[in-house]
Amino acid sequence: MDGWLAWWQPNWESTITDCWITPERELVLNGRRISLTKLEFGVVEFLQSHAGQAVPRSSLLSNVWEQSYDGGSNVVDVVVRGLRKKLGNRASLIETVHGIGYRVRPDA
Repeated sequence: MDGWLAWWQPNWESTITDCWITPERELVLNGRRISLTKLEFGVVEFLQSHAGQAVPRSSLLSNVWEQSYDGGSNVVDVVVRGLRKKLGNRASLIETVHGIGYRVRPDA
């Protein structure tokens, strides 16, 4: 695979081989398949396309939800919390950038 999916695809040359996503909107974690919602998948895709960069919540809202940022919504935080729960002990792959939003660890 190439592009952003490669980030989640197992890298057989490293010890990080237990977490990736599929085009079918599934998270594969330790060999277990976990369904992602459309929004969870969109957030992962957008964060990965900006790996290593802090992505503002407003950018996620406008690109994943296709809505303008209203300044008071916490829907992004709720979806990220759900993703982290599904990631379990790998939740640190998605970092909070205080005062900005989120980022995918560039070394993930």
